[in-house]
Amino acid sequence: MSTGSLQTSEVKRPTL
Repeated sequence: MSTGSLQTSEVKRPTL
């Protein structure tokens, strides 16, 4: 996960 702010979204898009 990048920052953790998009914790839920980052599961699908880790390099958002």
